[in-house]
Amino acid sequence: VETIVTKTVEANIFALSDSIGNRKGSEALQILRDMFYIGESPFKLIGFLNRHFRNLLLVKDYAGMGYQEAEIKEKTKLHPFVIKKSIRQAGQFSTAQLIQALEQLLLIETALKSTSANGEELLEQFVIELCYMNTQR
Repeated sequence: VETIVTKTVEANIFALSDSIGNRKGSEALQILRDMFYIGESPFKLIGFLNRHFRNLLLVKDYAGMGYQEAEIKEKTKLHPFVIKKSIRQAGQFSTAQLIQALEQLLLIETALKSTSANGEELLEQFVIELCYMNTQR
């Protein structure tokens, strides 16, 4: 049972990052709610999303400098599949938006560690802002 749950959690984390990266807000919110329902930690989700947006920013930066996928792979050590997806998803956001997303994740983590803030609400707001309110590239 634990193996199945672990695989489901990992699949959900990747589905969540894909949904956000493709600006599919309602899908991302549903996945996020499902993950909280099964007891997933906001800190784990923040860490994963932080990594995801850092990869998007890195890949976007290298692609913007004219690097090809093979060169990006060599520089970042990311899997080619991740690079392809990241290039596509990074196109949905400006560099400023990716930096803002990373800053927002840091603020959420800080709020969770230093106040009695609700992780579910903060991450839901993060998804809403990224997918619906911050659409200028």
